Amino acid sequence: MNIVILVVAFWGARVMRDTIEELIVEHLPASDNKGVRLLQKLFGAAVGWGIFLLYIYFAGYRIMDKDANLTLAWIIALCPNVIFYGYKLLFTKAALIE
Repeated sequence: MNIVILVVAFWGARVMRDTIEELIVEHLPASDNKGVRLLQKLFGAAVGWGIFLLYIYFAGYRIMDKDANLTLAWIIALCPNVIFYGYKLLFTKAALIE
C-alpha cells in the first residue's frame, strides 16, 4: 500500500513542479530579449525541481516508514494534487470553460 501512496505523491509532486514553473515564469516581467526569457525559464525550472526534490524526500520519508500512519500518508500524498486542481478550478478561466 505504501508504494501506491508513494506513486500518488510522486504524481502530485510532478504536477506541483510544473505549476510552480508556470507561475514563476508567468509572473516575472516579460522581455523581448531571448537571453532574459531563457534565464527566467531556467530560474523557474530550478525552483520547481528544488521543491519537487524536497517534497519527494519529505513524502518518501513519511510514507515509507515502517510505522507510518496510512491516513497521514494519504494526506501527505494528496495535498499537492488538491492544491493544484483547486488552483486550476478556482483561478484559471480555461478550467471554467472546460
